[in-house]
Amino acid sequence: MSFSFDTKKELCLLPLSDKSQMHSLCYGILLFSKKFTYKEIVFTTENKFVGDKLEEILTLLYTPVLEKSAGLRVRNSQNRLITMRVLYESDSNRIFESFGYSKGDVSLRINRANITNEGQLSAFLRGVFLSCGSVTNPEKGYHIEFKVPYRNLANDLLTLLCEVENCSLRPKSVMRQGKFIVYIKDSEQIADFLTYIGAFTSSMSVMNTKVEKQVRNNTVRKINSELH
Repeated sequence: MSFSFDTKKELCLLPLSDKSQMHSLCYGILLFSKKFTYKEIVFTTENKFVGDKLEEILTLLYTPVLEKSAGLRVRNSQNRLITMRVLYESDSNRIFESFGYSKGDVSLRINRANITNEGQLSAFLRGVFLSCGSVTNPEKGYHIEFKVPYRNLANDLLTLLCEVENCSLRPKSVMRQGKFIVYIKDSEQIADFLTYIGAFTSSMSVMNTKVEKQVRNNTVRKINSELH
């Protein structure tokens, strides 16, 4: 499995007993999902742990009728694409409204009323990462990104990341293939973010890999210097 897959698995296995944080986690996943409207909620993922986590928290918070299916394998992956759909429009209405939206809302923004403290912010950003984020294996490079379907939502996420205390995140954004990409390429910022959302093992992997690379590079430079 990929480093990104394992990071999401780690996050999904974290216990979460605080109902308000569970609500924020669910909000982060759904707001950045494939479809999140008054009439329809559809979420897709190739990570079974993420699919199971969303099913668990939706059931605990709303008890909707869900339809879950696994399609063909994702290109360049051994994983199948899992699609989760809220089957009845009335359930979608109820879930949509619980996050402070109404039938007339079309262009969704991040509703700060759902994120009123540090614990909720951490849970929300964890949900966003589970929904649309990915992180590169640190052996290959330092890169974490979020693929966001709408410009306003991407701008809101970028602003929110900059406001996270004790992380000093400096995300950037770019448009790629019709998606708005919010990304971070600094290793320390990536490690800080992963720690903030609860992916402690993955964060340590990033920092340990950085140290190992620095040691290797210093050794090579020393050898080259002695040879000359």
